[in-house]
Amino acid sequence: MKPTANHLPVFNFPKNTVLEKANRMMRGDLM
Repeated sequence: MKPTANHLPVFNFPKNTVLEKANRMMRGDLM
C-alpha cells in the first residue's frame, strides 16, 4: 500500500473510485 493512495481521495481525483476500490480490496473493507 502506498501512503499517497490515502491522500489522493482527499483531492477527489477522477481515479478516486479506482483507488478506493483498490484500497478497499487490499484492506478487505468490501465486506
